[in-house]
Parts: sequence; C-alpha cells; structure tokens
Amino acid sequence: MRFESQDLLGGDILENESRLKRVVEGINEKKALYQAKPEDFIGLPGYSESEINRELSYVKDLERKWAQSDDERGLKEELISDALEGVMVDQFSSDWFAGKGEGFFTSKADDYIRGVDAVVEFTDERSDKKDHVGFALDVTHTTVYGNISHKLTSIWKDVASGSLSEVKYFEDSDDNKTSLRLSRVIVNVDKDTVRELIGLYAKKKKEELAKHKFQYNLILQIKMQLEAQYKFVSTYADIQDPTNRYNIATKEIGSALKYINDIYELKKDEIEKHRKEIEADPGFRQIKEFYEERAPDSRVLAA
Repeated sequence: MRFESQDLLGGDILENESRLKRVVEGINEKKALYQAKPEDFIGLPGYSESEINRELSYVKDLERKWAQSDDERGLKEELISDALEGVMVDQFSSDWFAGKGEGFFTSKADDYIRGVDAVVEFTDERSDKKDHVGFALDVTHTTVYGNISHKLTSIWKDVASGSLSEVKYFEDSDDNKTSLRLSRVIVNVDKDTVRELIGLYAKKKKEELAKHKFQYNLILQIKMQLEAQYKFVSTYADIQDPTNRYNIATKEIGSALKYINDIYELKKDEIEKHRKEIEADPGFRQIKEFYEERAPDSRVLAA
C-alpha cells in the first residue's frame, strides 16, 4: 500500500520543518539515554583520554559550524536524515529483523568521524555470542548517484584492503563498553519511502510501520552487499593473507551474513513477492551495479 504525502499529518511532513523538528527532538531524547558517550570510556583499557578529548572537540567544532550555517536546504536535509536514522534504529529492534536484532545509535564521534550511523546487534541463541553489523544510512534522491557512490567507495576501500570498519565507542545491551570492528553497508531509501516512514513514525502508527514493505528492500540491500563483500575477502583469504586481515574480515562478514540469511529465509515469501519492484528501485540498482563492477564474481549471489 502506497501512502500519499497529503495523508500524513495533514501534509507533506518533509516540507514541514516544525513537524520534522518535533520528531527529531523526540528521537534526540532517546539518543541522550542510549547513545554511547565517549567521555564514559576515559580510563578504560585501550582508550586515550587525550584522543577522546580531541574527538569530542572536533565534534563540537563541527556542530558549531553547522549551527552557524545559513544553508536552509542543507539544514532541512539534516533534519530528514536525523529523523530517518531514528526510525531505522527503532525498526532494527522490531519485526523488520524478525525480532532477532537490536538497533543502537552510534556516538557522534563514530557517526561524524568514522561514518557509521547505527549498529545492529545479533545474539547467537545457542552460544549467547553477540555479533554486530554497522550501517551507514544514506538519505537522498536515488537518481543522484554521486550521493550514494562516495559512501560505497568509502566502504569498498575497507573491503578491498581486508579492513573492517571501526566503531570506537560502543555500549551493548548488557552495558559493556568496547570498540568494534565490523562489516558495513549502506541503506539507501528513496524520498517517497522516507516520507512514508517518518510520517508513520510521527503518527505513532507502530503496526503499519512494522509491516512496511521497505523492510524487504532493506534485507535484500544488506544481503547483496554482505554477499559481495564476503565473496571478495574470502577469495583473498584463500590465496594469501600474511597479515591475517582477510581471514578476520571473512569471519566477521560471514557471521553477519549468516544472520541476514536467516532473516531472509523467515521472510522469503514476502521478499520474493516484492523482488521485481525492489530490483526496479534506482538506489538498489546503483548499489548492485557498484558491487558488480568491483566484485564481478558476486553478481550471481543476488540473483
């Protein structure tokens, strides 16, 4: 079912700055409670107080610069991005991942400096082992390829070198503070879907949000990227890996992929029902083409 923008809160929520601000204010209240705070890591093994303070200072300088900006379009896009991020983290902990995941906001330092906006924690029911997947959210009109490609390129640099993306400040569901090295993907959402998701969230339409068909696009986007990444790093791990980086990356990416494949199997019927529509989505096609160019052997994996 497609929601018309006029049906959500009496108009287009993406054009109503005051409504967007209210949504983001509510999300920021949640962030204040659950977002990891770098200053809480001072004194822990592996963390330098001077380095933490340097990153906190950098974050403050960035926010001060943004606050002084007179770029109204840029500020509104930032509001939309913040609102979508809140919706997505909320749904990562819902039925979108079949109740198997828990979404976490990353710290501002990990968001601004390392480009990871959210982390999903999966727990192995047999061993209580926790695995993590990082997500870089991209909110854009998907016809503008450059807005997607720079994030994909950043991720691919890590994959090509056998490096995992870093989340320096992470506090898990048991309040354990640690750093993470994890696989990273982008999640691309077209503007009409952004409008629907934020509108439903603003109206507290939890049931409709939990059933929204974008979850099927989301799962295929993640599955496609992790499969391509796994194919690439595992090939290098098999050939030569004196640094052991590719072996470590293969293990971590493979672990994340296992959970996504399990979720895919649980939702396979609905996903396949929507596959043709998903594959026609410009953002989905652009991500697929990006990975096919760099990991050609992976093209069969998304079929």
